[in-house]
Amino acid sequence: MASKAKTPKGRTSNLITKQRKNAELTEFIGDLGEDLFVPWCTKAELLATKPGRDRKGWDYYVEDNAKGRADEPLDVRPPEFSCKVQVKATTAGKRKISVKLDNWERAAKEPMPWFFVVYVFDDRVVQAAYIIHVGDKLIERVLKRLRQLETENDPKPLHKQTMSLTWTDRDRIDHREGAALRSFIQSHIGNDTLAYIQHKTEHQNTSGFDENPIRIAFTMPSMQREAAHELMADFAVGLVEDLPISALRKIESRFGIQREIQRLSGGEGTIRLQDRPSEGLIRVIFSDPDRTSVASISCNVYLAHSVFPFLPISHWKLRLVSPYMSIVAYRQQMQFKTSFDVYREISIEQIAALSKILRLLYESKTVGLRIEFEREDGKISKFSSAKVPFDIDPEVLANLDVCHQFALLVTHFGVSESTMVVPASVIAYRDTVATMSGFLNRTAGNVSVRIPLEGHDMSRRCAIVIPTSVLVNKSVLAAVFAVVGDPAIVDGAGDKPSMLQVEGDVRCLMKQVVPKSEWRYRDFCDRIRTMAASLEAEGLTVSIPRDVAESGARKTRKLRGPK
Repeated sequence: MASKAKTPKGRTSNLITKQRKNAELTEFIGDLGEDLFVPWCTKAELLATKPGRDRKGWDYYVEDNAKGRADEPLDVRPPEFSCKVQVKATTAGKRKISVKLDNWERAAKEPMPWFFVVYVFDDRVVQAAYIIHVGDKLIERVLKRLRQLETENDPKPLHKQTMSLTWTDRDRIDHREGAALRSFIQSHIGNDTLAYIQHKTEHQNTSGFDENPIRIAFTMPSMQREAAHELMADFAVGLVEDLPISALRKIESRFGIQREIQRLSGGEGTIRLQDRPSEGLIRVIFSDPDRTSVASISCNVYLAHSVFPFLPISHWKLRLVSPYMSIVAYRQQMQFKTSFDVYREISIEQIAALSKILRLLYESKTVGLRIEFEREDGKISKFSSAKVPFDIDPEVLANLDVCHQFALLVTHFGVSESTMVVPASVIAYRDTVATMSGFLNRTAGNVSVRIPLEGHDMSRRCAIVIPTSVLVNKSVLAAVFAVVGDPAIVDGAGDKPSMLQVEGDVRCLMKQVVPKSEWRYRDFCDRIRTMAASLEAEGLTVSIPRDVAESGARKTRKLRGPK
């Protein structure tokens, strides 16, 4: 029978003695390191204060104690910087020491700056000093380690676990020079303590998360696979707000480590996307097949397979969304939907494009349509000319035509395309817009105007004066036109009275933009009468609106006073 080997008593005694000496040395140099740190801070014009009870992992609260601060006004100069420092000591030859994990957690999560100062001793004599800032990389290390503990079934308490603190020659600092310590600390904190705290807090909250940190695994109620794929595609692009589910698991990934943060099961519910992911902007260009009429609009792009990558290609649905219309492309077909609210503000540029696009869509039933998609990188995809079944209410189309005329009209007054207007207010000026736009956009030919016959001199050429004005946002577009030509009498049909008809050229006598606050109709009438007098001086018989003429008569009577 083999006997057990016995360790010599002398050897055990030597081992115990060595361990005791190492423990005593560690305690000694630890105390010595703390004793060395305070005078070092004094040289650096820093105030180092020990906590009343050292239970939170830091040894010193260090504050700026320099005299003669920056010459800035007292109410705006930056606050004095401060930080927490834990002092460590070790023997020569070592490049790492263990720090309790609960200390690491405080160092990483507390908003204020944290530093470790490490003194290296050789037989009770300090040989070097190192200072390590708990910056972005160390914070990430700590948070990742804490995250890993979440995956363990029965982790030990944080104060019973450690993580290594390491240093290199780049962290070495002259422990005899106070200026070196002050410069190092201040270089990491900077001149704006608030900015440091904001950066550290943001880094704590965002580090370790990729672009899509949340993954959801869910079970849908029983239905046909085809119907489920259709429903998911509609939900992904926003055609359906809520997706029915019977179970759900919400999983968060940080530093590549997954953690379940929510679980629902055993019932019926729905999920809704708070922020539907867009693939960016795309410009959609509409035109007739010959490209004689072209209009474009910018849209956000939504793809079903970006939300659910597992969807089969047959259910890859594309949706393009602008504030005023949406397009759904699915299985080589397109569907269009408008959301034109006449009481919602819209820019003149957008109203012009939208009215033109809807006219192109309406006419595509007979002439066809060409659509191009221009991505942000400049690449263009084309949708071949085809007849698109697009139904639109004739009244809506008529209102949009008025808006299109209006968009053309304002270009003659130099109004910016970015000006916001309410379509309903434009539509209210339907007849006036048509008149002004017709006169200003006329290219050739005579214009015929009829007015009531009231004793006009038929032997002379006539000028019929037509004043117009339209309110645009906070401005008034005012214009005065005159149709000049030979008069003719047109018999009225049935019981209707005869009319005076003048056919001839159109003159634009006045065109200007007047701020709404400065618009006075009476002043406008005065200018019209002055223009009428100029036309009469040419030997023309001039007709002006009755209210303009009567306004002038009332003003004359007022100036003359009572008889």
